[in-house]
Amino acid sequence: MKKNISIMILIMLTLVFIIPFKVDAAVIDLSKYTSEDLVTTFNIEGITNYDLTKYNTPNNKRVNIYIFRGDGCLNCKNLYTNYIANSLLSSHGDKIKIISYEVKNNKINYGLLDAAKTLINEHALSYATPVIFIGDKTFSWQDQAAIENAINTLYNSSNRYDILEELSGKKVFTDNITNITLTSSTGLDKNYTLKVREVDNKNIELQEGYNYIASYDISIYNGNVIVPLNNGSYTIRIPVNTKYDEYKVGYIKDGKIQENFKATYNNNSIEFTTTHLSEYVVYGINTPKPDVDQNINQSQPTEDSELNVNSNNISKTNKKVANEENPQTFDKIQLYVILLGLGITTLIGSTILLKKKEN
Repeated sequence: MKKNISIMILIMLTLVFIIPFKVDAAVIDLSKYTSEDLVTTFNIEGITNYDLTKYNTPNNKRVNIYIFRGDGCLNCKNLYTNYIANSLLSSHGDKIKIISYEVKNNKINYGLLDAAKTLINEHALSYATPVIFIGDKTFSWQDQAAIENAINTLYNSSNRYDILEELSGKKVFTDNITNITLTSSTGLDKNYTLKVREVDNKNIELQEGYNYIASYDISIYNGNVIVPLNNGSYTIRIPVNTKYDEYKVGYIKDGKIQENFKATYNNNSIEFTTTHLSEYVVYGINTPKPDVDQNINQSQPTEDSELNVNSNNISKTNKKVANEENPQTFDKIQLYVILLGLGITTLIGSTILLKKKEN
């Protein structure tokens, strides 16, 4: 009896080591991988004949297309030249965002490809490039009808599944009417929906000098029921049509602004992070520019200061290269491997001792 109890305890201790290893291995830090925007990939592939007019049109509702390519891959060049540049940009350029990862020479990126394939049960010992991900499916570059159908379906869907968001543990929700997006880092159910209602708060009291832009009631729903979100971290991106030097977002309760958030502006949208959802007002201000006295002797950079700047840049570059050369694909993985080894060693050792006692 004592023998069986001891073995059960040892098995349970071993599982304690194994389970966290499996859970954490599914969460990936995407900042450790090197991605390319479309223009960068065009330049690498030597492609110059393309039109980005539709592609550069502001649209927060775009479908992310992830392409894993290889330098020198003929099919990859054909994909970008004969299909994306010559056809897809003109037909769907305003609906998509293309992000590429080079995997032939970048083995770290290859690990990301393998993780994505494993997630959708397409794991293999090797993968032929290019690999195209749209939603939770992969596509051959020659199957252009299927690619465009997948883009249209995902673009018009309220469930905007994104495989790299799934791997990173984040989820992006989009309100199709306002194009407002919410990014959650707390692993919300992908079947939830974001619903945004524009409200009139033009008479609300703002900080002095600020101008009212818009106000929204922002909520996450499970069917027709509001999901209370109070303890997570949520990044909200709101399109704005009015340009200001500075933007703020105010949390509204009982007809007053109870909390202010500093917002950042980029590509015709503002972005802020909050811990709860509710009613928010967006407002902005243009700060006056100080007069410059032309008689003041402005200090000019010396050769020494330029050298210091360059040295700092070189130092930062070296740090960045060092980090890239020593990436950690999964957080805490080395710790769990050590713990797993200790657990197995303990189990084997204890089993031997029990057998010796029996003898």
